[in-house]
Amino acid sequence: MNTSKRRTNWWRGIKAIIREYPNYINRADKLSCAEKADFEAVEKAIAQTKMMRNGEMRMEMIDLVFWKQSHTLSGAAMQFPFCEREVRQWHTDFIRLVGKNRGLID
Repeated sequence: MNTSKRRTNWWRGIKAIIREYPNYINRADKLSCAEKADFEAVEKAIAQTKMMRNGEMRMEMIDLVFWKQSHTLSGAAMQFPFCEREVRQWHTDFIRLVGKNRGLID
């Protein structure tokens, strides 16, 4: 199996977990065990991201792309004084953090 196929298996799932995060906040006391693990993985990734260089901007990009869903990744990149490649790396970094925190990747 090639690397891109392996990535696709968990990549889509992690993106779905991230998109679902705002719904988890609204019903945090009623989450199943799996949902709680998803919620905690995103919470930890948020805390980790905020500690990074440009952390607040990174979180703003995550908000625009995943939670408000008001921008594509390319559109969100135009909101920041960085090249699109760097903003795409922020996106990748966040997805990988959630995946790692959820125990789906090393």
